[in-house]
Amino acid sequence: MRRIRILIADGHPLARMGINTLLSNEPDLEVVGEVAHGAEVELAIARLAPDVLLLEVNVPGLDAATVTRHLTGRYPELEVLILTGCDEERLILDLLRAGATGYALKEESPENLLFAIRAAARGQTWLSSRVARILVRKAAVVPGSPAASRGLSGLTAREREVLALVGQGLSNKEIAEALFISSGTVRSHMNHIYGKTGLRTRAQAVRYAMEQGPVSGSEQGVRRVAAKYARDSSIVRLVEEAEIFLDT
Repeated sequence: MRRIRILIADGHPLARMGINTLLSNEPDLEVVGEVAHGAEVELAIARLAPDVLLLEVNVPGLDAATVTRHLTGRYPELEVLILTGCDEERLILDLLRAGATGYALKEESPENLLFAIRAAARGQTWLSSRVARILVRKAAVVPGSPAASRGLSGLTAREREVLALVGQGLSNKEIAEALFISSGTVRSHMNHIYGKTGLRTRAQAVRYAMEQGPVSGSEQGVRRVAAKYARDSSIVRLVEEAEIFLDT
């Protein structure tokens, strides 16, 4: 079995040591190096050829978004997984747009971090729950819009069911299977929901479902939808073929 090669870039020695200790217990993961300064990052990548770069955004001498954009362009096989304590919206958006595969906060459990690393190695997006919620809020309806001022009273019972499942992050195919209807019927219901609420995108529908309470989305649903919209510069769509893996 080929092991996933990991480079840790973090300015804090204790953080590097803790991550290294965690990963050393996993038979499929191998820490090939550690760097503490921005000037060392690309040199280490060229020398060690890691599969995944675990990047702390506050590494001294490094602009995280600029470096991520440069590295993902020059080393197409490299996956950059942000691992940081910073959840600033602008930074999250800049890094995902720059090509980061995922964004994990240091508050995550060891199990979630291991899942995120393995997902990143496969090129699959992973987002911490709080990061996902920030992205969904960014993509969703703004206060004062038509959708924000309307309730569920105009929706049929079936449309409410569909909206509830959308709020849980299900695709049209999954909703069809859950309700024993066709995908075409789901699309028709979604068009009616859009028309009655003034919503325009699926991300807005998820946020709308969350705000209505009775159809609030699950953590997994929020992560799934946020991951789909994270990388697009307009935050309203991502290539549909993108394969997204999420923790449960």
